[in-house]
Amino acid sequence: MENQTFVPTNASPGLPRTLMQRLGRLGARNAQEVLGLFRDLKNSERIRGEAAYLLSWKEVLEELSRTDRSEAVRAAEDAFWEDKPHLAWGAAYLLGAAKDSRAWKTVSAVAASKLSQQTRYLAVYALLLMSDRRAAGTLVGILQNQREPASLRAQAAEALGHCGSGSNRAGSALITALADESAEVRLFSANALAICGNWRAIPALKKLLKDRTPVEPYGTVAADAAYAIRTIATRRGQRVARR
Repeated sequence: MENQTFVPTNASPGLPRTLMQRLGRLGARNAQEVLGLFRDLKNSERIRGEAAYLLSWKEVLEELSRTDRSEAVRAAEDAFWEDKPHLAWGAAYLLGAAKDSRAWKTVSAVAASKLSQQTRYLAVYALLLMSDRRAAGTLVGILQNQREPASLRAQAAEALGHCGSGSNRAGSALITALADESAEVRLFSANALAICGNWRAIPALKKLLKDRTPVEPYGTVAADAAYAIRTIATRRGQRVARR
């Protein structure tokens, strides 16, 4: 396929240069061709993963018809089960951008499956991007399972910050995780509590203010705990002021 310029029919002149370059490398002339590259099982994992990722860009996704967009979402769900890291990476971004109301169930199943750690990690990341509250139960289960790798549990904690807002079960799981043996889990749990703004977490967060354990490249547990306390207090003050 020849390299040709991708020109969305409804876009204002000038696409992001990075998008243009990546589309050019794939040789795609329009969104339908990008979708075709993603769905063609004969293509390499790299090509299909890159095509899935490019479909997550607003300028490309909006060019697809409703039917094509639905097909892209279903293809992304199927792609996770192939257990190929680069493909799962692209599928995660696509599902996060598409915001399909049904996809959370498949992605949750992948996250809780026995597929490779990397694919499951990307499934959890997809749930974070999708921010669907119905996935909170799966994420809590991963976070609380001490047999799971710390990095996966930490990612589940962060995802709960986006999926577990207003959930007592999610809030309790994150507060408990502040005392976890893994510094990575403690740090990501603190950050998640800052996102969902759980006031009940303040006492447990204060206990972490002396925890100088570093988690590269994010900083120390204490720094994230302090950030969470400030953020939660600010949000609570704003709510009180509006009453």
